[in-house]
Amino acid sequence: MTKPVVFITRNDFPQPAIQLLGKYFTLKCWQGEKNIPRETFLECVKGAFAIMCSHHVHVDGEVADVAGESLKVVSCFSVGYDHLQVDELRKRGIRMGYTPGVLTEATAETAVTLLLATARRLNECYTIVRNNQWTADSWHPFYLAGQGLEGATVGVIGLGRIGLSVAKKLVPFNIKRLLYYSRSEKPEGAALGGELKSVDEIVKESDFIVLTVALNAETRHIINKERINSMKPNAIIVNIGRGGLIDQRALTEALLNKKIGGAGLDVTDPEPIEPNDPLTTMDNVVISPHIGSSTFVSRNAMGDLAARNIIAVFTVKCWPEEKPISIDALKKNIKGAFGLVCLPFTSPIDKAIVEASGGSLKVVSTFSVGTDHLNVAELRESGVRIGYTPGVLTEAVAEFAVALLLATSRRFNESYKIIHNNEWKPESWTPMFLCGPSLDGSSVGILGCGRIGLSIAKKLKPFNIKRFLYANINRVSEADAIGGELKSIDDVLRESDFVIITLSQTKETIGIINKERLNMMKPNAILINAARGTLIDQDALTEALQNKKIAGAGLDVTVPEPLNPDHPLLKMDNVVITPHIASATFSTRSNMAELTAKNIIAVLENTDMPAELK
Repeated sequence: MTKPVVFITRNDFPQPAIQLLGKYFTLKCWQGEKNIPRETFLECVKGAFAIMCSHHVHVDGEVADVAGESLKVVSCFSVGYDHLQVDELRKRGIRMGYTPGVLTEATAETAVTLLLATARRLNECYTIVRNNQWTADSWHPFYLAGQGLEGATVGVIGLGRIGLSVAKKLVPFNIKRLLYYSRSEKPEGAALGGELKSVDEIVKESDFIVLTVALNAETRHIINKERINSMKPNAIIVNIGRGGLIDQRALTEALLNKKIGGAGLDVTDPEPIEPNDPLTTMDNVVISPHIGSSTFVSRNAMGDLAARNIIAVFTVKCWPEEKPISIDALKKNIKGAFGLVCLPFTSPIDKAIVEASGGSLKVVSTFSVGTDHLNVAELRESGVRIGYTPGVLTEAVAEFAVALLLATSRRFNESYKIIHNNEWKPESWTPMFLCGPSLDGSSVGILGCGRIGLSIAKKLKPFNIKRFLYANINRVSEADAIGGELKSIDDVLRESDFVIITLSQTKETIGIINKERLNMMKPNAILINAARGTLIDQDALTEALQNKKIAGAGLDVTVPEPLNPDHPLLKMDNVVITPHIASATFSTRSNMAELTAKNIIAVLENTDMPAELK
């Protein structure tokens, strides 16, 4: 008996799916490296029982006519189906399959990645770090500060599977309000505290807007010039649906005129985006080349589902200069001072500084959570109280650690280069194009689960991680409450797919991630450091990355800071480096400044400091 024919429009769909189809059908596959030309496609579908296609192939009445009555099913390797002439195919009794659900988590991850990358200005970080513009003089309190999610209003337009997953992932970021648009009230949305709103209300009230609706006649340009003009001036819009959902010309105009804060786009109109499109030159626009579902897990699951769809048918003194004050200058200027507000770049703050004050110095309040620039023992011996800023930067640093993890795992550096070097071509796409490892089903290890580590764990839990491991912590009960497993550092490194370091710098933790421990890690592991650069043996890390002993690293801290311009880490696509800005949101910086001041005032008033280093 002759098997029915399935025509497959690509030869690089996941092989397990192809092998599965081969058990039941005769397979004919386009062997070209580029997308199949229309004329060739029409010739190849003659007599086919089924077509398995990507979103690049338009399937309409003409295709059905050429294929003939044998065509019974079209199965898409995508969740979107705007490339199908649905009404015409239905009229002819041709069933259509697509791949929802299996790419939900990957696409939702991408939405969060784009939102965080745009809000936390990763484009600018990339440019500054890669162009060697990060200098010792770069830092100031609002250096590369971005919009924080904490306390923000998030609007999701389209609360289907993906929209709901996005919402679940963003709620733990301590957003203030969740707004959503859907045809009717969703119990799942209400369970998250969401409010059903019109599209007009969402665009007016939201700080962050995420588009996840399908593209159809009703939703085309759902975000038009009028609605863009009604957005907040700091609003950020993220689109992981289809490029046609936004009037791209109106969006470009709004961004050029600074009417909104930024945009994160996994989809554009057209695709690939034109090389000279103004959007590709804007620092506040993060563009990825339509890779929302690009994880190895989701691509293989999409292939399996696409195949099975076919089978189923069948009085303050302030340092006036921009550069950080030197120790010598500090000694000259501190005489008679009662208190000192300092940054972590002036080191060391020790007994010599107290002596230079003439004995008047009673309190040092550092604009940081780290205190490794202070000689704590000498200051205490001199009777000086010490204030710092824990707590207020917890959410911002945790957000940024997640941003680094997502940006590294989802290959942000490579997307940036492809877009900005105009390398996104029609033939670029393959099923595994820019695929990266997924959090879904992974093991995440956190070294140091204090405030920041615990907040990271809570934010990652909705990403459906399989195991949460932690080591070196003082909050065992809280970590246990969210399913954590207490492990040794070595066990965390051996068993984790993602390792996040949030430890403080001490004599015991300097170099804690050394060559021996790096060699323990999985070859696909990703290492994230948002604590201090000294916690990692950087030479050993560089060697491990060069020799592919681990898959990648996301570093907000390095040794030294800034990194030397010729450092090998700056040349690696699988290393995302940012210039020590994990706590850089406007709200966090303002709260840190307020707490720093209150620590000084408390000593003046002889009351308890709100954040005293004990």
